[in-house]
Amino acid sequence: MKRMMLFASLCVIGVALAPIASASAAEKGGCKIEGNATFGGPLAKTKAPNSFTFAGAGECVGEVSGKVAAKATAEGKGELGCATAEATGSGTLTIASGPEAGTHTFALKLTGALGIVALELTGGIEAHGVATFLTSLNSKECALAEPSSLPFTAVAAGTI
Repeated sequence: MKRMMLFASLCVIGVALAPIASASAAEKGGCKIEGNATFGGPLAKTKAPNSFTFAGAGECVGEVSGKVAAKATAEGKGELGCATAEATGSGTLTIASGPEAGTHTFALKLTGALGIVALELTGGIEAHGVATFLTSLNSKECALAEPSSLPFTAVAAGTI
């Protein structure tokens, strides 16, 4: 059975580019997902125990499927802050149409510094990517307040 290759998002990430894999050969692709990250508690300037959920939508491009709509979700916990972050979790990438249509699951590891988050997806999806959380507007929010949510854009490439 063929599977669409993922980004990762998302993720947090948000955003993702996803490759496609089949029973006989791997196909490559990726996704870009934009959405919102919500935190279990306000996000402090320095990292502290916290949880996150991400939800977003965008599109994936695969060698066979071409461009298709996609949605991604993820949740997890770790040491999160505006300046740095380290966390693990799990998520799903749902491809709307094409041979890879359906929901694909993954484990997520993220490591971030100053609003740029490296994403590693494993399990049903093998992908690497990056998510950005801090724009010039919400970097000020992180510096002056403790936000409970932030917008994100994530892109990634890999295989399902």
